[in-house]
Amino acid sequence: MDIHPFRAALAGVVLILTLAASPDPAAHLAAIEARLNKVRSPFRTAERFGIEEIIDPRDTRKLLCEFANLAAPLRKPGPRSFGYRP
Repeated sequence: MDIHPFRAALAGVVLILTLAASPDPAAHLAAIEARLNKVRSPFRTAERFGIEEIIDPRDTRKLLCEFANLAAPLRKPGPRSFGYRP
């Protein structure tokens, strides 16, 4: 999911204005960072959607190649036994 550049800029402006209006900008920024750090964990998202395992990005290629090698013998040449769904 990509964020639109205008929305990113707007969020930055809102943050700057919020910090400027705060009596203690450093503490306010620390509170915002703490709140965002709580929701950015991939483990939290995986748990929410019932994902049992998270693949380390460094292992992605190895696991995809392993899957392709396991699936390759199951492929058969010729017409498909199923068609497109209406």
